[in-house]
Amino acid sequence: MTEIYHYTTIDALLGIINEKEKICLWATDFRYLNDPFEFYVGTQLVNSCIPPIEKELGIKEENSISKRFTYENVRQFVHFSSMVISLSENIDSLPMWNMYGKNGKGIVLMFDRDNLEKYCREQFTYCFWDKCVYYDHNYEINRERISVENFEGTRKLCHDALLNIYKETLETASKEDYLEEDKQDAIAIAIFARFCPFVKHFAYD
Repeated sequence: MTEIYHYTTIDALLGIINEKEKICLWATDFRYLNDPFEFYVGTQLVNSCIPPIEKELGIKEENSISKRFTYENVRQFVHFSSMVISLSENIDSLPMWNMYGKNGKGIVLMFDRDNLEKYCREQFTYCFWDKCVYYDHNYEINRERISVENFEGTRKLCHDALLNIYKETLETASKEDYLEEDKQDAIAIAIFARFCPFVKHFAYD
């Protein structure tokens, strides 16, 4: 069994086990997360990666999502929300205890990762499950504090992930005869939902 952990408080635990037949983990809307950099760092990374990706895909400048894809713009989509649950592979992480476990006075729940992931994918049509990457959108300013190898490796990993999301969404939107503006919206939302939740500020590593 591959174990994965959820740090929380005693009060939150009462809500998690309140239902008699099943455990209920509570997800948080991205607009109300504690981390002020949540999603913002991801959108900054997207903005720097999109131009070369669109060049690679042969996207015309007038059809680029660059201007459309900003943190403020995507937040305004009326029917869009991204819900987030934080899990860890570390059973005893001091930052996790501090941030989510009430400064060490909370608890940590253990789950079978494979079973939990399988259950989530069966229950929810749009469920994205992945490891976080840690990035600094002010890398040029903070380069002395960050390994160049780690930075470049993260950039390459993120470029490949973004390229796949962009291509898949563009293919689907083209098959369904979306208007050009709707294609841009669909790609922006797909990237925001499937990529940005997994990019964290390096200070939270």
